[in-house]
Amino acid sequence: MARTLEAALQLWSSLGGGSKQTSQKKDCHYQRLVALLHVRANDLKYEPAFDGLRALAIIFVFLVHAWESAFPGGWAGVDIFFVLSGYLITTLLTNELSETGTIDYRNFYIRRVLRLWPAFAVFLLVVVLEMSVRAPNIWSFGAVGLSAVYLMNWNRAFVWWSQHNLGHTWSLAMEEQFYLLWPVLLVFIFSRRAICCVLAMIIAMVTWRCFLALDGADPERTYNGFDTHGDALLIGCLLALLVRRNPDLTIKIERDVARCERWPLSNSFAFASSKCSYADCGTFYYGFAIGCNDSKFAA
Repeated sequence: MARTLEAALQLWSSLGGGSKQTSQKKDCHYQRLVALLHVRANDLKYEPAFDGLRALAIIFVFLVHAWESAFPGGWAGVDIFFVLSGYLITTLLTNELSETGTIDYRNFYIRRVLRLWPAFAVFLLVVVLEMSVRAPNIWSFGAVGLSAVYLMNWNRAFVWWSQHNLGHTWSLAMEEQFYLLWPVLLVFIFSRRAICCVLAMIIAMVTWRCFLALDGADPERTYNGFDTHGDALLIGCLLALLVRRNPDLTIKIERDVARCERWPLSNSFAFASSKCSYADCGTFYYGFAIGCNDSKFAA
């Protein structure tokens, strides 16, 4: 992604003639943006296992949308992405905190925008053009606005506006809300028993979700709300903090996974094909320890 954006920025810098001063300004902006894209790029080494997990998550999400009756548990693919995001972002931020004692918020948020917004903006533009050609109405364009400001998850939770086939952007909204809040919170707890703080937040979030479920909350509320589904992101954060405290933990995990051989893959597909839709079982509400097929836990 960084290479693609760099190529686009280089093309933009070379376009058009203009005065020498304008050209120098373009070159200056280009160098600054490229530097932001590559800042701390070497802090994390490439891990093929992450690509494997991403591929597995993509397969799950594809299956649940293409063949929901056969793979209702495929929604767990999104949670795999959330855990990975929490882990990777926390690792990057803690590396920066250890080196500099703080986080450069400006650079962090600019990097997030450069990596996510260009492709998303093109997608929304195509959606707007499609709406304009078919049957334009304020409800449809409102959905685009909610997606553009990363609020689609709350829209799905409380039904503020029509989704107009943009409901799937809820997960991107969750990610962006995490990017907005987590760096600030991490700076505050980094030297104050961070692991205990994150664990407490996970417990609080799961407890809150269980309370809402038992109180009769709609499954869309508990599934799409950041306050009720952010625990997957926090689990990733917790793993990153644990690995940072005990680097040997990664070696132990790799050894255990190797012993299990095909167990994780086979059981993952077994879960995806189980009758475990987030809307009609207790697994999402109360945790994976509860049987998926136990309908008495349905909300």
